[in-house]
Parts: sequence; C-alpha cells; structure tokens
Amino acid sequence: MLSFTLITILFFPPTSNLFAQEKIVVAGTGDSQSLLRALAEAFEKVNPGKRIEIPDSIGSGGGIKSTAKGICNLGRVARPLREKENFLGLNYKVFACSPVVLVANPSITKVKNLSTKDIIGIYSGKITSWDILGEGKRKIYVVNRENGDSSRIVLERRISGFKDIKKLAGQVVYSTPGAVAIIKKHEDTIGYTSLAMTSGMKLVVMKINGIYPSVENVKNETYKLVTPLGLAWKGELQGLAKEFFDFLFSPEGQKIIIQNGAVPPK
Repeated sequence: MLSFTLITILFFPPTSNLFAQEKIVVAGTGDSQSLLRALAEAFEKVNPGKRIEIPDSIGSGGGIKSTAKGICNLGRVARPLREKENFLGLNYKVFACSPVVLVANPSITKVKNLSTKDIIGIYSGKITSWDILGEGKRKIYVVNRENGDSSRIVLERRISGFKDIKKLAGQVVYSTPGAVAIIKKHEDTIGYTSLAMTSGMKLVVMKINGIYPSVENVKNETYKLVTPLGLAWKGELQGLAKEFFDFLFSPEGQKIIIQNGAVPPK
C-alpha cells in the first residue's frame, strides 16, 4: 500500500512545480554584474513571479558566446561587439556607462588623488611604496587585469604610456568580482575596475588628475575613463526579456543606474 506521503508527492506535487516562475538568464561580464542584480531585484519586486537571473561573471566574450548559442537570453557586455563577432548576428545596445576607476583598500586613508604619472609609476613598478604618494611607508600591492579586459582597454586607450609598459606590475586577476574582492580584503592594495562594481564595498575611489568620477563629470566628459555597459541578444526581444530590457530605460531603472555609480547613455 502506498504511504500517505508518497500519495501526496505523486498527486500533489510541490507548489513550486505547479506555479513555476517565468525566468530569463542574463550572463556575461562582471563589470555590470552588481548593477544588473540591483536592477533585477527592483524589477522582481514590482513583477511577482518573474525571475531575472544574473549569474557570476563569465566575461564579455562568454556572454556573447552564450547568447549566440541560446544558453542565456541576454548577454552582459562591457565593450562594443568586435568585428569578428558580427557574424553571430547579435543585436547590441548600451544601457549604462560606467567610469573605470582606480580603487584602493580602506587602509589607504591619505591618498585620494592620483595623477596619470602616478598610475604609470605604480603599474610599471617604479612606484612601489605608498609613502611616495603621501601615505605611510608601506608596500603597494597591485591588482592587474588580463590583456583584453574591458577596463584595462580603457586605461590603455586613455592614459598615455599605459599601453607601452612592457611588464605590468602586480597580480593578474581574471574576473571583475575577483579583483574587487582582493582589493577589499588585502590592506595597501590598489587596482582598477568599473565603478558600478564598487557600490557598497567601501573602497577608496581615487580622483584622477584631480577629477572625481561623478555622474556630472562623466556626463560632461571631464572624466574620460569610461566603459560602455551593454546587452546583446539574438533575434527579436520578446516576453520577459523585453520587459526587463525596457525597465532598464525607464525612469526607475535610470535612477537605480545612477545610484550604483553608472550613468544612463545619452
């Protein structure tokens, strides 16, 4: 004889199976990971039963490939699509622009500004102690990113001499969330990342040549280290994917973008 429990399972499956959530997956770069999670949370609050999944970073390239293969609904991309990716037939649109910033562990309390010369000195290995920059006499620990990383590309394009450094100092970290986690954990550490990934992290965000990466300074282009945060998709946007995409450009979505250190596109 079937037990009461087994009968219940067979004929009355769990509620979650009866009322499955409508869900989309938005995969890709770590640069927009925290921002899109904040946007997804806000969207889900006003759309019960609809789920926007923002998995951990697989990079812009990973997001593009996953979108092209139909593994995810939307791809998170922190750069324009490359010419060699055009054959994939994807659509692409920027939903926010994030400053690329130099950030330090909270143990750095006196240095609030770096010149481009300072940045070149740190990443070339010529400046190795914080006292040269006005902090205590302690070693500078440097976090770097791999060749082709979107934030590194911005530094190479916008800071004269950065691309010419033959051997970059520091430890290479292969994801944006990983780089931010290391900077937050280890004293006297500095690195660069998308400002959108530092919200709530209590890191020291440096001015560059006296200019802070504020919304206003990004809008008026006085702060020039900026990366586009975009989404890629295949075919025509429909259903939940279109609903979430439209939410990003709504007044509420734009407000959340600004609150998280990014700027809505022009």
